[in-house]
Amino acid sequence: MQIFFQKPMVLETIGLRYFNVFGRKQDPNGAYAAVIPKFVSQLMKGESPVINGDGNYSRDFTYIDNVIQANLLSLSQPTKKRLILSIM
Repeated sequence: MQIFFQKPMVLETIGLRYFNVFGRKQDPNGAYAAVIPKFVSQLMKGESPVINGDGNYSRDFTYIDNVIQANLLSLSQPTKKRLILSIM
């Protein structure tokens, strides 16, 4: 999409990619619920968190306040053509 708008209009763009965003008020039972709210919900019920596989995998998580901060910072930064940042 960046290329679509950038080439004909000569717009500078920035793309922010977020991985496994979690935070307050996230529904642990929702269709797209992240693992952290599920773990917290299970722990609050006195249950053990369910870990799939052998537990040796790792994932990156991004707290919602960091997403907000990244969005605000990106608005005030000079952009470069087709700049894409992963926010983790």
